[in-house]
Amino acid sequence: RIQGYARSTLRDGVRQLTEFFVRPGSQSAGLGRELLQRAFPADSSRARILLATPDTRALVRYLKTGLSARFPVFHFHRSRRTLSHPAELRVHRLTDSPNDVEQLAAIDREILGFSRDPDHRWLLSQREGYLYHLGDRLAGYGYVGRYSGPFATLDPALIGPILTHAESASPEEEFGMEVPLINRAALDYLLGAGYRMDDFVNYFASDVAIGDLERYLVTTPSFFL
Repeated sequence: RIQGYARSTLRDGVRQLTEFFVRPGSQSAGLGRELLQRAFPADSSRARILLATPDTRALVRYLKTGLSARFPVFHFHRSRRTLSHPAELRVHRLTDSPNDVEQLAAIDREILGFSRDPDHRWLLSQREGYLYHLGDRLAGYGYVGRYSGPFATLDPALIGPILTHAESASPEEEFGMEVPLINRAALDYLLGAGYRMDDFVNYFASDVAIGDLERYLVTTPSFFL
């Protein structure tokens, strides 16, 4: 009988733990340690990251592997509205064309510190994706659908206009996203627009400092960055 499992991805030299579960009756017996040694080894990547739930035993296990919790991530949501975005913000519907994928990779390399083409191709099969330009300048990207996110912007001042468009483009009655609490521009926009903050929290953890998540909103649900 399966007692637990773990899964990770390796993208551009960065390993991310995406799933880690052990049956309650089998916890605290060393199974989690063995799973992490195989799925999340410290010597197989230039950086390791994960989004951790506030389960104390799991957090202790992650900390023992050399990770540090960098900041919390909370879900914000509200009833969807139809809004107009600034005319100077140009919106392009994403495809899996080489040009679009390369632009996504360029944004990710600057903001996250690594590219992840397979993740974007999967997101494009599940959600509507958009590239944003300010004039001729690449500004960011975002996804909407049954679940929203991730969102990334090269200029923090544009997170409000990008989320304004995304909220209007969403097919759902409720619109929400996962927000790193270090993203001040997003917090200012969301709190000013009447979004509600849920109680549940994740923690972004890594073994080295990586990424600039002051310009990023996490994928919903937050199994991966």
